[in-house]
Amino acid sequence: MSARLWGSVSARLCVAPTAAHIRAVGTTACILRQHTARGRPRTPARVHNAPKEPRRTPQRPNGRPPLTLAPEDLVQEEAEDEKIDEQLDYNVTIGASASKMEEIQPGDFVEVRRTGRTFSGVVLPIPDEHDRSGSGAGASLAVVVISGVLELVRSTDVMLRFPAFVDQQLAADAAPLKRDYIAASTARVSAAPVALPDEYAVSHEDMLALRQSASRDNSYMEQEPLDLPRFEKRAWICRKIRQLQRKTDNEIQKIYPAFRALFLQEQTETHVEFDWKEHEQAPEHAFLRKGLKLLHRGSFTTIEATQLLTQYLAFLHQEKAGVKHRFRGETVFAMHTLFMNHPKQFLVDSTTHRHSQMFTYRSLREQQILSRVSAWVRASMTAQGPGGMEDASVKDDVELMEAVKILDGFCERARAAIRWHEAQAPADTDQIQTLGQPTTAEGEPIRWTATDKDIIEFLKISVGNRRELQEDPTGSVAMSIIKRVGAHIHLKPIVHPDMDQVPLPKSVLSTTVEQPPLSDTSTSVYSAGTDLQHALVFNFLIRLGALTPWEDPNVLDTYLRNIEENAYETAMHDDKHRRTLQLNQEEEARRTRFEDLPVYVIDSANAHELDDGISVEPASEGVHWIHVHIADPTARIPRNHPLAVEARQKYSSIYFPQAQWPLFPNDATYNGMSLKGNTTETGPEQQVLTFSALVNDHGEICDLDVRPCTVRNVRTLSYEDVNQFFLTKKGPSNPESALHLESTQRNLQLLARLASKLNSRRITIGKGVNASNQSSEVTLSPLPLPSLAATFPDGPEFFAGFPDIHMTLTDPSSPLRPGTFDGLPGGISSENMVSEMMLLAGRVAASFCDEHQLPMPYRCQDAPEANQVATIEQLKHPITGAMPVVELQKRDIFLSPAYFSSQPGKHYGLGIGVKNISNTDPDVLKAGGYVRVTSPLRRYADLLSHYQMKAFMFGKKTLSRGDLVFQFPRFERMESWVKQIERASHRYWMWTYVDRLLAKVKQYGPPKTAEAGLFSDMDKHILGIIPAFVGVPDVRFTYDTLQARIRVNLQTLGGYPVDCIWDPKTPAPPRGEILQVRIRETISAGTKRSIICELA
Repeated sequence: MSARLWGSVSARLCVAPTAAHIRAVGTTACILRQHTARGRPRTPARVHNAPKEPRRTPQRPNGRPPLTLAPEDLVQEEAEDEKIDEQLDYNVTIGASASKMEEIQPGDFVEVRRTGRTFSGVVLPIPDEHDRSGSGAGASLAVVVISGVLELVRSTDVMLRFPAFVDQQLAADAAPLKRDYIAASTARVSAAPVALPDEYAVSHEDMLALRQSASRDNSYMEQEPLDLPRFEKRAWICRKIRQLQRKTDNEIQKIYPAFRALFLQEQTETHVEFDWKEHEQAPEHAFLRKGLKLLHRGSFTTIEATQLLTQYLAFLHQEKAGVKHRFRGETVFAMHTLFMNHPKQFLVDSTTHRHSQMFTYRSLREQQILSRVSAWVRASMTAQGPGGMEDASVKDDVELMEAVKILDGFCERARAAIRWHEAQAPADTDQIQTLGQPTTAEGEPIRWTATDKDIIEFLKISVGNRRELQEDPTGSVAMSIIKRVGAHIHLKPIVHPDMDQVPLPKSVLSTTVEQPPLSDTSTSVYSAGTDLQHALVFNFLIRLGALTPWEDPNVLDTYLRNIEENAYETAMHDDKHRRTLQLNQEEEARRTRFEDLPVYVIDSANAHELDDGISVEPASEGVHWIHVHIADPTARIPRNHPLAVEARQKYSSIYFPQAQWPLFPNDATYNGMSLKGNTTETGPEQQVLTFSALVNDHGEICDLDVRPCTVRNVRTLSYEDVNQFFLTKKGPSNPESALHLESTQRNLQLLARLASKLNSRRITIGKGVNASNQSSEVTLSPLPLPSLAATFPDGPEFFAGFPDIHMTLTDPSSPLRPGTFDGLPGGISSENMVSEMMLLAGRVAASFCDEHQLPMPYRCQDAPEANQVATIEQLKHPITGAMPVVELQKRDIFLSPAYFSSQPGKHYGLGIGVKNISNTDPDVLKAGGYVRVTSPLRRYADLLSHYQMKAFMFGKKTLSRGDLVFQFPRFERMESWVKQIERASHRYWMWTYVDRLLAKVKQYGPPKTAEAGLFSDMDKHILGIIPAFVGVPDVRFTYDTLQARIRVNLQTLGGYPVDCIWDPKTPAPPRGEILQVRIRETISAGTKRSIICELA
């Protein structure tokens, strides 16, 4: 039995190790504690019995804090035994790009947060064991924490980093020599003795038998041998960590009053709108307004908040000569800790926090709901104390009795709604329809009260967290509500494989524990924790009629809800001006007018915002002007307009298969901003920003221009129709279609040919690459789909039927789709033609702005290493540059993500280079960089670029370079989050298809024995053997089930990631290996969904 398995079994059985065992395995920790202790060294026995030294926590005073601090608060502390550099470096500087951040290095101080666990430490070099595979092989960092314990962590778990906290050579000298030493160090902590009732105790003889069995198996984890020089260096590092944490604790106490005044000010007021006029003369007024403005922006970085706080502290002490509160590393750490410790107000960026340092401010309405419902539940628990409701003090407490009345009323109505729904006969229909008005047993309609709606909203909020990096302010309260309703839970028993081979004592095997009766609320989650809570609450809301049976849990995502809530609060604050959309007549008079020139708007048939069109006109023999016309929302929405502020908060439109959240309200988008197709050549004028390039037949750009324009002759086409034309060279028979015109056909063929030349130059001269994978498409019907996630109905709503899910499979044998125009792999199709023209517009914009020294949010991407570039050149198609991403993954080549920059730079993937004086290429776009400008109706960064260029053209003030780079971290964080949540929604519907398919098999049997026609060809494929690509060669061991799993991607389902059951004794397969797997089961946990496979 391995040491990991032994640690798990001993912890679960609560086996108490002998004193001899403690002395044997605790030598390292004892030595470290001796070095880190203040005063005389401790013996191993004293170390074992000594109480853990608690970290000091700041006392949080109630009410509004004083606006002055005591002079002694800024007195420098006495020097520690080992002085820490007061000018700690901090890796997140203003405007720094997340993608350009330096990687974590040995010697860096890091704060690590995992679900339910937070610790700080210093990174040590991880042992380089090339033959290492299996559990933990994917961990990228070794960290020594303050106690001397070594931890294996992933870089994604690091929330904060101070580079070069200790010298890299010192870190190397303190590093363990083997990876097993790190795992053994952690195992000693996790297997600490715990007191148990006598009936569960295991005898000393039984424990020795278990240990001897593990030793015979020759898999007992190797302990780190005694190495005093190495341990002394490690102890010095631990001491330095302790000093920083003490400094941080002191800093928290110093800055907390100012923190509360600036960032918790809305919680200290008794009403939503603070009466600023009453305090207009207060000297701190300007700072309080700045703090409120920062909060209402929706999200901000730790650095921004720390800057404001240090300025505020300096203001409070401006009359005291010589006093200065420095912007130090411990101040940043303290601010980070304070924000993390206020989860009711601030939400951490759960995906890229180490880079972005971003926090989202919960909407005030959501904060109030959390506070109200939590207070009701706490009060009801008080009423259920020793004296119960008969206690005189309870009866006399009006607020307490009101809370009990509120909760009891909700529970009564919730039970009635659940009973009504369970009493309904199953509807024999595939069509979605409501089940009627739910009623009580007496026949009275069930109606939610205002407090009921608050409780239901609280439960929805509790499901929305994807990753528990902060304390959960909702979990225990939500479970208390569910238990009060009486919807008890039913958990599947954990079945451990090969339990008969584990030599457990008979006394343990014969022990039985009385279980509560089975209940109605069930879940596929095995172990307690946040996943279990989310699953139970989500299922309860469906049973309650507060969510539909098909509800996409991603709609409940905390960040999505708060982006919408904060934008809504901004809109309501200035609703009158928000609805005012007017053209600037002075600007309109200076626009260039394209009267009769056809503008082709090519997009998917179900596109919502049409913001780009293309024109082509001859200039001379073999030379043509290509005009890319982009919708110009800035014509009606000035930079400080309420809709522009909303757009900045939202950052991007969000698209789910069943719904979308546009950047601008639909009434504004469709009222003059989105491009509309005309049935005649003389439609109404539509405002655009036009990016023009003079292109010759070789794809070289001879000239360029950027100007505000208007267009009239707009023709809308779909990708499907244009692709069909490219394939058949025939127009549609419908005379109403723009493709019926010969001029349209000629222009589209010309544009496709020029797009091919432009792409070829980027690939051959710029060394670009078009790496992509096919994706599986998901569509739903009917649309719009009923949803209760973001609505507040007056009563429970129940539905029959289920939406139809249509899914397309991909062909792994043909990863590159041939172009419909040229037939080449990854060649020109209607989609690629439009994409190339949008790239052209971005290059034209970048060159124009670079020429005029105009700061812009340029997009850059670094090239991989030289040997990897050479490999890519061999793999990609020589003309189109196309290649599957999996070919890169097989060779451990990962392209770095693109990032924002205030200067034009190289973009490797697009084949856009940097300026080179020796380059004699006549192309005017050869080194101008790239900036995205083609989606101002869908992406705020593009809108910001329009504002910059329009301000320059009309002689108005533009944003400075500093103003721009200040926003880059938020831009990159939002782009990452939007991609993630859209991908999660897409995968949810794929998971739902598979889940319902497995339920059909359970009901009717497998396709071989079921009625003919019951299973489609797609169903049979999904239930059969599926090729799976190994993307992460790491075996992950699950202690709850004693199973091992690896992560693979189902190729025919567009690379859907799934867990595959794996023999823990077998090394992990290499990255890129193709396995044949079969889907086994599905698991759901609130917003999380998973598919489990097994080897076929």
